Amino acid sequence: CSALRSERDALSGERNSLLAKTTALQGERDALAGQVAALTSERDALAASLAGVTSERDALLGGVEGARAEGDALSDQLTSMASERDALSDQLASMAGERDALSAKFAELEKMSETLRSEGDALRAQVAALERLGAEEEG
Repeated sequence: CSALRSERDALSGERNSLLAKTTALQGERDALAGQVAALTSERDALAASLAGVTSERDALLGGVEGARAEGDALSDQLTSMASERDALSDQLASMAGERDALSAKFAELEKMSETLRSEGDALRAQVAALERLGAEEEG
């Protein structure tokens, strides 16, 4: 009976540990989701800026040679911004993959937690049965 209680307590501690890890993973997942949202917003702002730069470049190219040189500089800036946008897009995809991996790990931990809960319930039922047997033997 004491051994079952010890085992039950150990399983309960392990379950609590898994629940704490699950909560921590949820926090990490939420933090990653926030980062993805921030990167998405930044990417959208860069795309809007890129559209503005493109329009400005087109207007300058219709002007004099000085404007043509300035347009070339804006084109370089546009290329740089497109590279930054592509890098952010790649980073966003990577973060989505990490989020998916964390979600899979979270699901695995939830399944383990459910298994531990079921095992704990079975142990409690065994303890109750042993306690009833002990009471019957004493009575």
